[in-house]
Amino acid sequence: MEKGGLCEVKAHAWDDTVLQEMYRNGELCDVSLHGRGSEFACRAHRVCLAGASPVLRRMIAWEMERGDRAGGGCGDHTVMLVLPEVGAELLQIFVEFIYTGTVALDAATGGKLETITELGRLANFFDVAALRAVVEAEAAAVLDTRTCAELLGMSIECSLGLLQDRCAHFALDHFSSVSLTPGFLLLGEDVVASLLGDDRLTCSGEEEVYNAVVRWVTAGWDGPRHWDEADGCGKRLRSSLDHHGDWEEGLLGSGGRERGRALFGHVRFALLGEEYLSRRVRSDAMEHGWADVASAVDWALTLTPLERRAAAPARSGSGLSLEDLRSLALKSELRGHAGAVEALACWCPPGCMEGRHGSHLLVSGSRDGSIRLWDAETSSLRGALELPRQMALGSVYSLLVVGDKLFSGSQNKSGGPLHAWCLATLCHEGAMEGHTDAVMSLQQCGETFFSGSWDRSIREWSTAGRSCLRVYSEGVAAPVLNMMVCGRSVVFSGTSGCAQVWRLDEGAEPAFLEEETHSSVLCIAACSGPTG
Repeated sequence: MEKGGLCEVKAHAWDDTVLQEMYRNGELCDVSLHGRGSEFACRAHRVCLAGASPVLRRMIAWEMERGDRAGGGCGDHTVMLVLPEVGAELLQIFVEFIYTGTVALDAATGGKLETITELGRLANFFDVAALRAVVEAEAAAVLDTRTCAELLGMSIECSLGLLQDRCAHFALDHFSSVSLTPGFLLLGEDVVASLLGDDRLTCSGEEEVYNAVVRWVTAGWDGPRHWDEADGCGKRLRSSLDHHGDWEEGLLGSGGRERGRALFGHVRFALLGEEYLSRRVRSDAMEHGWADVASAVDWALTLTPLERRAAAPARSGSGLSLEDLRSLALKSELRGHAGAVEALACWCPPGCMEGRHGSHLLVSGSRDGSIRLWDAETSSLRGALELPRQMALGSVYSLLVVGDKLFSGSQNKSGGPLHAWCLATLCHEGAMEGHTDAVMSLQQCGETFFSGSWDRSIREWSTAGRSCLRVYSEGVAAPVLNMMVCGRSVVFSGTSGCAQVWRLDEGAEPAFLEEETHSSVLCIAACSGPTG
């Protein structure tokens, strides 16, 4: 490249491997870092640390200036940084990352989770964007029901937006399991309130919401004793609770009102069963002196079943009011399918919850045998899902989004009627073998989902392993056209002109609902009743 009559050539004068070799051999190191728990210092190069972290850059510069002012000529000697808040082993991993760009983590999930959490805090403290990205990727790999709450708290503390969104989605989808973990008791009240107030929260009944609130509110007394001899996560819980000192300091007002009482405002008491209200909830209110909870019990018990359905408010996350529905107007038309659209679903990519990383995507399945993705904000086509050439999808009748996975039910052509896809990569992950005819309906139930088929069977599948867990076929009167999961019951309908209900825990044949008709039942809806 010519510039001002000169030929300018851009190239690096050194190789990164040279710096790594100098670091491992201790050559020309001019800064020593001292962490907690070790007498030995971690030696490195000022320019490497300063280039990776603006915080370390200011610390090193300040130490050099202080040495110069003291007349010690620190600029020509080793700078010593003492970091008592950082463990020596973690500090070593951090410095290794600066030189190599990789992080060595423990193979065991427990140790790996703890290291990821501490590295997240370190990345936030030293403002190292590259390490933040690595922490988010590693945390996503160990995200499950046991780790979700702890990772959610860490992502909020360390401002890891992508990880926070993913953990929040996971917690909403698996609230029943996540709320039972020790990490859930460590979440801040505002975080718990945000989960409970989201319309997308999934649980088998309002009793689970009430139990989660009680566990969180009373953790100040029961938590430390219960987890005293538990694993590492429990020990961290005890340390965190002890850090707050006497729990009486957290009481609000008089009468023994402890932390988190506002969370009971997210419990829909009208949906709790009468026996549960009379025995469990009233007993808790008397034991802890919760006068407002006792009043809520008295109020709920005076309602008729119809009044309970009317009194139970929708969760405040994303529900539309009647006024909102009346004001809706046609925004645009999505054109591209060559046949009737039979199925729709919505996918929220990680990071788009607050509009920071794109918008929601609509997924449409059509009788033309295609699945297309559309930008919900601009209505533009974002992509299409395609099977390998030797397979034919056939008419698409049902779609189900679980995380970044999509399950599609279609006409049985070649390759089977049920398929799994990855929405993040738009790749086909495989056919799920079992059904012998078209899959007409898909419904999620916690960590599993159900598929209803024209072959007169209902199958339960694992969302993670995509394996068939159970098959329900005995007593199914006709091809299954529609289906809904209500707690531990599956209500389904078909061409027989009636709806059936199957109670999953009993293992009995499905029972017929009354009001049999003479035509196919094409749609099923459910409403909340007195028992949730």
